[in-house]
Amino acid sequence: MQLFYPIGLLALAGIIIPVLIHLWQVKKGKTLKIGSIALLGESANSNAKSLKINDWLLFILRCLLIILLAIFLAQPFFFKEKKTAEKKAWMLIEKNSFPEAYNSSRQTIDSLLSLGFELRDFNFGFEPYNIKDSASFSNAPSSLSYTSLLNALNTELPSGYSVYLFADRRLAHFDGPIPKLSYNLIWNEVRHGDSLKTWTTNYLGKDYKAESTVNSTRYSANSKEPVSERNIAIYDPQQRDAKYLKAAIRAISDFSGRKINVTDWTNNETKGYDLVFWLSDRPIQANSKVMFSYMPGKPTSINSTL
Repeated sequence: MQLFYPIGLLALAGIIIPVLIHLWQVKKGKTLKIGSIALLGESANSNAKSLKINDWLLFILRCLLIILLAIFLAQPFFFKEKKTAEKKAWMLIEKNSFPEAYNSSRQTIDSLLSLGFELRDFNFGFEPYNIKDSASFSNAPSSLSYTSLLNALNTELPSGYSVYLFADRRLAHFDGPIPKLSYNLIWNEVRHGDSLKTWTTNYLGKDYKAESTVNSTRYSANSKEPVSERNIAIYDPQQRDAKYLKAAIRAISDFSGRKINVTDWTNNETKGYDLVFWLSDRPIQANSKVMFSYMPGKPTSINSTL
């Protein structure tokens, strides 16, 4: 039992009032009629006060009323603790990953089960299950993230309850940071096998081979693939902007590993270029699939930082 307002018990101090009333009750003297005062002798002084409770029923009734008033002010209530399980702790393992968890931590799982820990599914509802039923488990993954499941355990378990979790720590299982936990979580990481996945991808016209493991992903250029060349022509009669453009093209060639041939455009070479930079406002005389040229107009000098 608990109290909403424990300060209301101070009203019990009011019991002192009926105690004082009944213990310090003054008795009235008795009247004795006599015919003459000559018959009276010398008598001892008597005290009219008495520390004896005479009316016990009234005294108890008054005390009970004060006690009931104090209890009413304190507002007691009964709190029933939620019984989660009679086991010492929960052991959470997702059903679809139980074989991997059991193979990697067989000794630990068997020890916890022998101590009376309850095996439950690390999924919605946290339903208990038996190792004997592991052969019939489906391989369907959980639709809930580990973040949601760990947060749901805060409402399922009392504060300080011990939980043993066997699961991996892949970021794909989380949709946010791990929430604040009111229970004691012991996380035993399940390490999956070093499964190797390979695929090919194309970047900037070049094929790359990708190899992915649990820990990393590595890309390597396909050396057997013939490297195509690109021919670029630059026309710059003033020879001012061409040097910056050539430096940028060389940087792209070094980074991508692609062979790029850069030449100055001449009147005799009008075909065969993949790309032409016409750095002039004169009419374009070259013939190419892709052309970059200046807009006609008067050039203006501006301050810039390269």
